[in-house]
Amino acid sequence: MLTRLPDLRSIVVLYRIAALAAAGLVFGTMLGQASAAGWIVAAAAFFAAVLAGSSYRFIIAVWTERYRFAAASWSGGAAAAAWLSLALCATAPVSGIDPLMVAAAHGTAINLAYALARGGCLLTGCCATPIAVRSMAIDIRWLEIVLCGAVAALTAMLAQAELRYAGLVGIAGYLALRQFALSARGGHRLWWPPLRQPGIDLFPHLLLGIAVASAFVWQ
Repeated sequence: MLTRLPDLRSIVVLYRIAALAAAGLVFGTMLGQASAAGWIVAAAAFFAAVLAGSSYRFIIAVWTERYRFAAASWSGGAAAAAWLSLALCATAPVSGIDPLMVAAAHGTAINLAYALARGGCLLTGCCATPIAVRSMAIDIRWLEIVLCGAVAALTAMLAQAELRYAGLVGIAGYLALRQFALSARGGHRLWWPPLRQPGIDLFPHLLLGIAVASAFVWQ
């Protein structure tokens, strides 16, 4: 049985777009403190990267008429955002952007976006995976929301007090939570096929973490 493509008028889709816009505003606001390019451009770039990375499967599904694969891809969106931040770090010698601020902004925004995305999962009833904690069954989505929200808040606070550690905390926290969630849901596949690639966001975030650690050492 074929699954219909999402109805763009639905409350859930509007919620997801609003949540992504909020995360983009956080990214742009934080990065705007250290970049002459402006926070609006940075916010729009983050929004566009995650939206394109998460919704490209819609295009593939329509093109191939394989509508059952039309679900949005968080992994693709997060990977696209990580590649964007890596590109910004790579342009630091020319643009003057502080890689540590890029990492802090990314760490805050990606964790916030992930927490809000799981809120959308609660609305639709998808991605529910119970895990046992002291003989109690806890919905992993609530753990993702609470823990990612906490990491986002901590990263934002560190960006104001100890910028050197902010990006590392945000990225490491995201990687740890994602690996935990992927393992609880049955593992991940890093590369192919592109229609189903949970975990593809881990590699670019690992590269981003290495780049931030290198910038931390050199500074």
